[in-house]
Amino acid sequence: MNEIALIGKKIGMTREFYKTGQLVPVTVLKMEKARVIQVIEEDKRGYKAVQLGYGKIKNSKLTKAMKGYFAKKNTEAKKLLKEFRVENTETYKEGNEFGLEIFKDIKFVDTRSTLSSSSSSSSSQHILDY
Repeated sequence: MNEIALIGKKIGMTREFYKTGQLVPVTVLKMEKARVIQVIEEDKRGYKAVQLGYGKIKNSKLTKAMKGYFAKKNTEAKKLLKEFRVENTETYKEGNEFGLEIFKDIKFVDTRSTLSSSSSSSSSQHILDY
């Protein structure tokens, strides 16, 4: 299991065919790059973690507190902030971005789905980890 994950939005469904002719239903996800917003050290909070930001958001949609937070971090505002505990924080630097390349050596990934308040399957978020 990986220490960090990516978050994507469900775009729709399609199908793929194996060479044998077997039909397999496939969910299509739109994945955006994650940006390291903050590296949390053990001496500050008692654990090591990385805070990642996902998605784009207009500045007008942010509260004054979040505008100040992103200004202090000197980074673009993100729609969703997610914290992941990690064993080693030296590999992560604030401002670094990564996407699907973290899965380059992985054949299968696990997904988790969370539905939005509208509870429609088309607006669910998928968390990819391995």
